[in-house]
Amino acid sequence: MNVNIEIVSGLYSGRIFLREIPLVIGRGIGQSSGCLDLSEFDSQIMISHNHCKIEFSKGSFYLTDLESKNGTYLYQAGKLVLLPPKEPVLITKRDLFVVGELLLRFSPEDSD
Repeated sequence: MNVNIEIVSGLYSGRIFLREIPLVIGRGIGQSSGCLDLSEFDSQIMISHNHCKIEFSKGSFYLTDLESKNGTYLYQAGKLVLLPPKEPVLITKRDLFVVGELLLRFSPEDSD
């Protein structure tokens, strides 16, 4: 199963990455199908090596902070919420989340 992760703000807005699930997002982790290395977009070094992950379980997608130094944030009900470390949180099509200084949009590949 594949998902799209899109940078939706700033200088790199519009960049879209297609990756396999489960997906680890971080810095310096390579660009294999289950990894998204955002090093080149992280000039302030705010993204941890293993920052967060996206998994699919029981018919739903989940975002989990992997005890990152600066946290992972998810927009919920119009508010930016800091995710508790190592606790999967449900995410749905087009949800926005923040890793480092990057605002990202989540979309399963087969969605509109």
